[in-house]
Amino acid sequence: MKTIHILSLLTLLLMTIEGPSAWAQKEDVKKIRQRAEKGLKEAQYNMGVCYANGRGVERDMAQAAAWYALSAEQGFASAQFNLALCYYDGAGVPQERTEAVRLYRAAAQQGHAKACYNLGLCCWNGDGTPQDYAEAARWFAQAADSGLCEAAYELGNCYMEGKGVAADTLQARRLYAAAADSGYLMARTALGLLILSMQEADAYPLAYNYLNEAAHQGDVTAQASVGLCYYKGFGTPTDYDSAFYWFNKASGAGNVEATCNLGVCYQQGHGTAQNHARAIALYDKAARRGNARGQYNLGLCHYYGYGTDVNLRRARAWLESAARSGRLGPTETKDAQYVLRRIAEDLD
Repeated sequence: MKTIHILSLLTLLLMTIEGPSAWAQKEDVKKIRQRAEKGLKEAQYNMGVCYANGRGVERDMAQAAAWYALSAEQGFASAQFNLALCYYDGAGVPQERTEAVRLYRAAAQQGHAKACYNLGLCCWNGDGTPQDYAEAARWFAQAADSGLCEAAYELGNCYMEGKGVAADTLQARRLYAAAADSGYLMARTALGLLILSMQEADAYPLAYNYLNEAAHQGDVTAQASVGLCYYKGFGTPTDYDSAFYWFNKASGAGNVEATCNLGVCYQQGHGTAQNHARAIALYDKAARRGNARGQYNLGLCHYYGYGTDVNLRRARAWLESAARSGRLGPTETKDAQYVLRRIAEDLD
């Protein structure tokens, strides 16, 4: 079955446009415009929001950006943030990522949490600014301190990978838990996987609960992982039918680990009728997508003739590919090397 890997997904969408100020939600556009034309920065910002959303006026991103710019020049953080989004996406202004970063930074320096988060993503990815993991982690931390659960999750990833901060799984776990308990879906999956990877059997039920919640909310990685919980009995009684259900669901959504594990179910007859040909097809699908376990299982099938004719050359090719990947566990690596030696002897 699959090795547990922790999520590393610093690829979230940027925080999106902010809405109008509370008072503006109760006023019509005419009154907002009057205030804006008098130079009031909050009203200028709200006029930008009106144009961006088509609220009382025809939607016009160029007008929105123009009003945001007037407000941003006066240092209004929300306007700086929304104008940064315009420059980032090229909405109403030419796309200019360096200008987006400048504006994110201006808003972030005023404590704007979403700007801190987006600036952190830009620093992490080297998007509009030189890549700088340490600076990214600092901005994620500031946003997380403001209660932004997405930032807590990303900072947890920094601690998991040891990028921008010293690696610290306990700190990562704390941050994932804070984001997960705020309802952030990806954090629930990451926390569940982290707990499983720490191999603390007493905590497996907690891991299962987080993964099960995320799986039912549609997270594909969680679906593949809760399938593993059911298959191995991690935090829940072993249930091959449920394992097969979740592997099949996640595989259908493109999760390659689930595809390989679904092949195991077919090969062993767990949760479904035994079907070696179907197992081979699934291993082949996973293997061709670079999955080391799929390559390993497919190699063994070709070597032993499970569901297919014995083919030593195909077995060697797949087992060599799996071994080179460095993603097999110690036992599988040892077994692959043993079979490869036997193949070499047989082909000589």
